[in-house]
Amino acid sequence: QGRMIDALLIAAAEHGISPSSTVTRFLSASGVPIQVAVAGGLMTFGDIHGGAGQTCALLLQAGVKEAAGQREKLTDLAENVVRDYRARHQVLEGFGHPQHPSGDPRTHRLMTIAESLGVSGLHVEYLQELQAALSRNLGRQVAINIDGIMAALISDLGFDYRMARAFMIIGRSMGLSAHAIEEIDREGGWRQIPLSEITYDGAGPRTLPGDIDGTT
Repeated sequence: QGRMIDALLIAAAEHGISPSSTVTRFLSASGVPIQVAVAGGLMTFGDIHGGAGQTCALLLQAGVKEAAGQREKLTDLAENVVRDYRARHQVLEGFGHPQHPSGDPRTHRLMTIAESLGVSGLHVEYLQELQAALSRNLGRQVAINIDGIMAALISDLGFDYRMARAFMIIGRSMGLSAHAIEEIDREGGWRQIPLSEITYDGAGPRTLPGDIDGTT
């Protein structure tokens, strides 16, 4: 269990230039203390970035509890859940990733580690049943992402579903710390988006009251 927790934290530590690391770098470039830059990055974790695991873990734990240890029930539960989500046009958390359209490489690695350590259980099986049902209903292969596999594994380890975000926060804190330090050491400070990459499409120039020559 300890080795699995280590693997989960390592998998969450870094993911290149993502919303959390971008915010951390912007803040670090402004000269704030490292804990401020890291805290700002962690505040980007929500239902879309970094926080979907909590919703997924809640779903997985409810399904496994309903199945009462009977593996054959997980298949029917998964099919019903997918159909219900699609009927309500709701996103099923734990699947797909904009940066990994062909599949999140962290998922396969964590699954392999979990199987070798003997900690993969019913929650991982239910996650895989959901993946299969979702793929059947959509008519294309849908991959499990980092949020999904982390949600399943912490559930198999016996953690409360709310700890899914905690695992992501704890792991990513170290990665964001490295981003904050690298920003100070290697970049020029006061990071900004170049004006050449910005197109203004707001209101046009306005003449202010009292202007004599029509300037704004």
